[in-house]
Amino acid sequence: MTRSLEFILGLLVVGLLSSCGATSNLEVTALEPAAINLEDELSCIGIINSSNPEAAENSKDNITSYLIREDSRLTESGVNAALNGLKETLEADARFDEVVLIPETPQVLIGLGTEPKQVAWQSIADLCEKHEVDAIFALANYETDTEVKLKKTSYLALDLIRVENKVRGHELTVETLIENGWRIYEPKSQKILDEFSSREEIISIGQGKTPVRALEDLGSRFDDVVYQGKMSGTYYGSRLKPMEKKIPRIYFIKGSPLLEEAQEHALNEDWDKVKLLWEKEVNNPKDRIRQRACHNLAVWFEYNGQLKEAIVWATKAHGLGKNKTTKGYLDSLLQRESQEEIVQNQLAQTQYSD
Repeated sequence: MTRSLEFILGLLVVGLLSSCGATSNLEVTALEPAAINLEDELSCIGIINSSNPEAAENSKDNITSYLIREDSRLTESGVNAALNGLKETLEADARFDEVVLIPETPQVLIGLGTEPKQVAWQSIADLCEKHEVDAIFALANYETDTEVKLKKTSYLALDLIRVENKVRGHELTVETLIENGWRIYEPKSQKILDEFSSREEIISIGQGKTPVRALEDLGSRFDDVVYQGKMSGTYYGSRLKPMEKKIPRIYFIKGSPLLEEAQEHALNEDWDKVKLLWEKEVNNPKDRIRQRACHNLAVWFEYNGQLKEAIVWATKAHGLGKNKTTKGYLDSLLQRESQEEIVQNQLAQTQYSD
């Protein structure tokens, strides 16, 4: 096959693929209501560590045994970072008058399950009374699981005269899975208001002529564990405020020359020109094209943060005929509208500072 024929066939394939799709996607940013909706009277918060990390089984392998012991030492740092990450996030929330990190946790609350007995609820109530708080945020679970992999390999190393050479040696890979679990206890109603868990993996790699040298090259995992811990607490605290979410929205790019021309401008992100072309098609004599233009304008307005205007155009599109895409989009916009009041109330309450 000649190169010219290959080129022609390639253009045909591209043309066929591009002609198959009648729609494209545009990502819009939406605010969703907070995952946790606390009552207004919960203005003073206590934070405790009620986790009970399980001791890992020892290993006959010296390196694995050393890393397991190191995990035990790092756990305290990770736990403290998680608690402080949550504390800092809650302190930035205007609805809370006080956030107290309670240093000592009653034994009855250590390793507490999801169905606390009366004695545990009484202990929580006593803790709230003693520290003058309305609810308890607890780090309920903090577990680590470390897997160690050692293999022979070749790697680049500097010799005595600082020249890089390929040498034979060992590569040590340490994969640590950290699981954090959080709960909120409200003593008056004796309810767990929220329960959430997350998992993060830390991967460290070291190389050296011997396994011990590879371990030395691995370096300290302290910073990674502390960072992961703090991010865990920060993220949990952020569940109290509305969260941004990226939503892919479908818009139409086929059906008329103007819709196709609009897509060329869309590829260059020239959305003002795109909007002008879509507005022209609102008066197209064909219902199908008018429907697509109205649907596209709804997407444009939502993309620009004008939800009410988007609903107006989506309603017009839906009124021009049955179309699953248009109907589904209108339903999604109406659902967003129903949540908007909740979102605005939560934003007014939290007033997160920078």
